[in-house]
Amino acid sequence: LGAPARLDPKLEGEDAARTVRGMLGLGDEPAVELDERFESEAGLRIFYLVRLPPKLAAFLIWSDELGACVAINRAHPAERQRWSLTHELGHFLRDRELGDVLDEG
Repeated sequence: LGAPARLDPKLEGEDAARTVRGMLGLGDEPAVELDERFESEAGLRIFYLVRLPPKLAAFLIWSDELGACVAINRAHPAERQRWSLTHELGHFLRDRELGDVLDEG
């Protein structure tokens, strides 16, 4: 037996997005007010910080005392903040204790 076949990364991402959207009951509707939903339904602690470097979009940290915390760069446009939040949610779902830093690069 060989190594298991891998899906195209784009297809894997679309499949993961459908799964999360289904869990949140979003269907195909626009994904708005995600911060409130992620806090209440996933237990994330979300902070919008004003003093992050411009190239830093968001980061995810984990501690046993606080659980998962996501910091979002408040200086970024609302659409970018929403994208950054969903990106960090993906890391939270994949391996919440690993953490992540998302920069503009």
